[in-house]
Amino acid sequence: MNTQITTIANNYAAGILEYAAQDIQKAEKILNDLLEINSVFEQSKDLVEVLKNPAIDFSKKSEIIESVFGAEIDFQAKNLLKILIEKNRFSEFQGIIAALKNKVQEAKGEKTVSIISAVPLSAEYKNLIQAKLESRLQKRILAEWRKEKDIIGGLVIQIDDNVIDMSILNKIKNLSKNIIK
Repeated sequence: MNTQITTIANNYAAGILEYAAQDIQKAEKILNDLLEINSVFEQSKDLVEVLKNPAIDFSKKSEIIESVFGAEIDFQAKNLLKILIEKNRFSEFQGIIAALKNKVQEAKGEKTVSIISAVPLSAEYKNLIQAKLESRLQKRILAEWRKEKDIIGGLVIQIDDNVIDMSILNKIKNLSKNIIK
């Protein structure tokens, strides 16, 4: 999920952590419920359109949420969803999930890092890269490995908004810029 996290989303995520009284397991439960709700939204665009529709009364939307998610989803996650709909902040839903995921990981001393290579990497090389990143960041790394042939060779590492581009494609682009000058 590559979602922009707004100040509003960060505030809601901080509120969820505060509500959970810094109990990471409680916050993780809410996060998992929000991810499950999001999964339903991804499968049913009609449901999203109904919840966004200003012509439909809030009480009807609340009934729909209760009927769709029932007892499977904890009341805190459903209440958050209802608050977002009532306050016309439904568009912040995915950002709140991303912000809460970041806050929970931070509290657990973890960090998600995206690592892109041109070719599949051996388990040994992946472990070496992960160990170096853990040493550098002083956190347990949750690596998301991807393969993209376009980078030709090398690695691209993305940590939040920071990108470390050690790809051959990037070196070629930089070389061509220097030649043009």
